[in-house]
Amino acid sequence: MLEHPYMLYYFNYKQYQKKVVAIPLYIDSTLFKRSKDLKSRHFDFAFIGRFSPEKGIIEFISALQGLPSGINILVIGDGPLKNDIPWPNQCALTYFPWVDHEAMPNFLNDIKILVMPSYKEGLSNLLLESMACGTPVLATPVGAAMDIVIDEKTGFIMENNSPECIAKNMIRALNSPDLEQIAESGRRFVEGNFMLEGSVEKWRRVLRDVV
Repeated sequence: MLEHPYMLYYFNYKQYQKKVVAIPLYIDSTLFKRSKDLKSRHFDFAFIGRFSPEKGIIEFISALQGLPSGINILVIGDGPLKNDIPWPNQCALTYFPWVDHEAMPNFLNDIKILVMPSYKEGLSNLLLESMACGTPVLATPVGAAMDIVIDEKTGFIMENNSPECIAKNMIRALNSPDLEQIAESGRRFVEGNFMLEGSVEKWRRVLRDVV
């Protein structure tokens, strides 16, 4: 049973297609749940993650130069690239180097769109946690994002993570007339596949197939 086809290519397991088992993740629905409509949220966009090359933090911050004024940005993270980041002057940016995991749902519920401009990812817990909070994700087509984020259905996909492409797609996502519907579709997808009941059922199928 293969839950995420990206694993075949990420780990070069294509020859074992019928034998690969993806262990289902579990998102705590008592913590990560929607508590605010998008229109009530303060931050238009956020980047949350390690300040390292593979996460695309430099490209994200550089993309902010191409956004109109009046955009509210949240950045949470720290790492080796912190001193290399070209912090912008033209947008309202709030920065936290660290947030406790228990407090993350409150932040995710105050964001309209989470931007994940990664060069590589596996199956990101943050992606699932964000969607569980009704926060659409704008991601590069890497890792499990290709299986979970369907453009303009459960989230948004950008072609690459050049600053120009990120900025263009941030504006596209924020101006989408279907943003609320996309947020709800993403939330329902995670609820149906990565909450406790769905994960237990996947484990049940895995064990039934191998016993």
